[in-house]
Order: sequence, then C-alpha cells, then structure tokens
Amino acid sequence: MGKLGWLFFILFIIGLTGGIYFYKTKYTPLVEENKALKKENKNLKEEFLAELKSLKTVTPKIPKQEPQKEAKKEPLKFEFKLSDFFAKNSTKLSTKGKEIISNIVKTLENENFEEIEILLYPQSKLQVRRALNIKAYFVRKGINKNSVWAWVKNSGKKDKVIITVKWSV
Repeated sequence: MGKLGWLFFILFIIGLTGGIYFYKTKYTPLVEENKALKKENKNLKEEFLAELKSLKTVTPKIPKQEPQKEAKKEPLKFEFKLSDFFAKNSTKLSTKGKEIISNIVKTLENENFEEIEILLYPQSKLQVRRALNIKAYFVRKGINKNSVWAWVKNSGKKDKVIITVKWSV
C-alpha cells in the first residue's frame, strides 16, 4: 500500500472513531431523553384527560351567564334642504352639497357604522338621478358602495334630503 492508501486508511479510522464517539456521547443520550419525554408526555396526557372528565361532572353546576349585549346606538339622521344639494331642475351636486357630504364622511371616519341611507321624496323625474349622485359622491369620498343606499320614496319629505347613518352593533 502506498502513502496515499495509508492516508485514506488513517482518515477512515479517524472518521470511524469520530462517528462512534458522536453515537455514544451525543446521539444515544438524545434518543434516551426523547423516550423519557414521550413517556412523560403520555402520563401528562392521561392526567389531563382524567382532570377534564372530572370537570365535565362539575360544569353543569355552574350557572350559565348571558353575554352582555352592547346597546345599539340610535341612527344618526341629517335633514337638509334639497336646494342645499341641487340647483333647480339640476342633478349636478352643488358645492355646498359636496361640502355637507364631505363633513359627514369626516365625522364617520373612525366610527363603526353599518350603512348610510339617502332618502328623497319623488316630486320630480330628477329625484332618482339626484339620489344616485349623492350616493356616488359618498363612494368617491371613500365610503364602500355596498354601505350606501339611495332611495326615492313617499316616506321622504318634500324638498328635503334625509341622510341616515345606521350603526353596527
């Protein structure tokens, strides 16, 4: 065997010795510790299940408590003159109308509201387009389109724009 052969043989013996050393000093204790932890875990699980069973017999004796319900806020209702929002025979929002909507949106910025309803009285053919334009401006100001409702109903008031904010519970 040449020098290179002896070198590989010595390296093999060193590697084998290191492997045996690692197996005896590191691997075997970890395996034993893992076995002990598994046994302890099994014992703890059995104790936990026994404790849980004993609690089930006690639980019915504890009176049920109803969760406290948060008081629902009354809707916030704004009533404005139709002329504050639109010029006569126009569906275009006035500057004052845009300012009113912007102020409402600012007021609701950090509030948890459910929806906004816009209600106009059906006094002319323009009312539907007017209601939709008010809704569109709310949406442009950042309100979710699914949270704004525009209505033209007889329950509205003549020459009025009624904006109602309903709160989430």
